[in-house]
Amino acid sequence: MAISIKASDVSPSGQVVVIAMVSDNTGREKNFLSGQEVKFFLNGNRQDPPELTNEDGVAEKTLDIPVGSHIILVRTADGNEVTVKVLNKGISKKPARIKTRVDQLGPSKYQVTIQVLTEEGRGVENSVVRLIGSINESGFIDLDKTDENGVVSHDITVTEETKISIIVLGSSLNTWKNLYP
Repeated sequence: MAISIKASDVSPSGQVVVIAMVSDNTGREKNFLSGQEVKFFLNGNRQDPPELTNEDGVAEKTLDIPVGSHIILVRTADGNEVTVKVLNKGISKKPARIKTRVDQLGPSKYQVTIQVLTEEGRGVENSVVRLIGSINESGFIDLDKTDENGVVSHDITVTEETKISIIVLGSSLNTWKNLYP
């Protein structure tokens, strides 16, 4: 019995589809074998349940792959083995842009909502956002981390024309917002 293996690219959700093809190894033509038990292993750990090959000699399994480099091993019932290496680079967590919304809550009261996003549009958790406001000669500074969706909100009170600066620390992202037109 012979076995070959293919692995898909790792999906954004961290999954990979592993396809094993089992055939007899007689002659030049491959005869694919159905009903053969195939076991899948991730870094030496068996991923139950085993799969049976279909009429085309194919057994398929979807595996959750942690971030990093991993070895997938496939073994047939007669002990033939083959491996493939997969790499899950993980989801980009690099801040690429800032989305802001300013809501007036009452006279001189505002809520500034900031979302830090990756190039793919996913929120970046734990980005440190600094909000700096200027009111004439004085000002305020607020520093906070984004939540699991890349969002942080600040409630501020202003009495005159205020311009705020939003800076994502550790990146080149920044923007300005005027609270009064």
